[in-house]
Amino acid sequence: MCVGQNTPQTLALDKMERTKKNEEIINQIFDTICIIYDKDELNFDTASELIQKLQNTLNLAKDLDFTDMVMEIWNTTTESDTVKDIIDLVNFKFRKLLTWKPMLLELSLLDDKFKKDLDFFFVKQSLIKRNYITEDRTRIVRLYIAIGHRLFKANLDLNKVMKTIVKMIEDEKAIIKYKEINARKQNNIKLHPDKISEFTNLVVDLYEKGYFVPVDSTIPFSFTDVFKALGESLHTNFQVIPVPGTSKNDATKVHSNTGSNEKVFAEYLLHENRYKLADAIKNEFSIEKGKAIRLLLHVLENSNPPIITIVYGQKKVLHTAMTEFFGRNIGRYQSVFDYKVDEKIDKKDLESISTRLNHILLTRQES
Repeated sequence: MCVGQNTPQTLALDKMERTKKNEEIINQIFDTICIIYDKDELNFDTASELIQKLQNTLNLAKDLDFTDMVMEIWNTTTESDTVKDIIDLVNFKFRKLLTWKPMLLELSLLDDKFKKDLDFFFVKQSLIKRNYITEDRTRIVRLYIAIGHRLFKANLDLNKVMKTIVKMIEDEKAIIKYKEINARKQNNIKLHPDKISEFTNLVVDLYEKGYFVPVDSTIPFSFTDVFKALGESLHTNFQVIPVPGTSKNDATKVHSNTGSNEKVFAEYLLHENRYKLADAIKNEFSIEKGKAIRLLLHVLENSNPPIITIVYGQKKVLHTAMTEFFGRNIGRYQSVFDYKVDEKIDKKDLESISTRLNHILLTRQES
């Protein structure tokens, strides 16, 4: 029996409107036309009932639209997804379309196959005493071929979607690689490994004497931030950082960083209990991704006073920090920061997020 495909409970593409709509349409089409090409299917409808079903199916096929699918799929994937992962996912969703007459890439060859399908169908129907007058046969033939042409175009459109996504992934990787190479060319200075301890003590002196000030006075910085900034510029990982105000030789009063020169998400928050607040945000907003994460950041930025300030050039590292801290897929960088917040269109969502955030802040004050 030809039925629609079963979909796993957890599949990212299920959340995409256009992609899911196309999948549903294609499944409905094949549920109807399988009676013609499938040797194990018999049709007991009258000629008029069958013609009406085929006409409805043709109208349904006209609604297939792959225009928005590129960005839908792109925004749902993560940086860890490979080309194979994405192709496998799409192949699963649209396997009926992709496996239907897969080797016939020319319309002339396809039409020949359609005619064979129809000849087989009419012979099969005659065995169960279902014969059709010439006029009905002509209409069935015309409708089946028209539906087949629509599916042929859908297959071509789906291939274009996949080629575009593959190119976008390759382009993104090329850009990242170019930026990494360019960054190394622009900053080819590294702190000598034998001088790290001496340099660390020197930075402690400079910090305690007030040599470091913020570029933006509204954004506080910590002693650790100083070492992270220096670590980035000098390609050095300061694994042990002295606590300011203690003896430089007191080895017991040190703390280690995470092994990364990037900030953790909590350190972007402008709050006296930033780490507790970060944990609360992570717990409260545990399933949001893409647009919803962008709206959350918008509310944090526009709170009074601001809870976060996103400095120009820090979006990429902030996205990485949030992904690592939340420990899940929060959406690709583009799906978060390419979304333009509209205060009117997004009003209800912004108000909902503000209410949830205010509850977190109020709870933090009372605890």
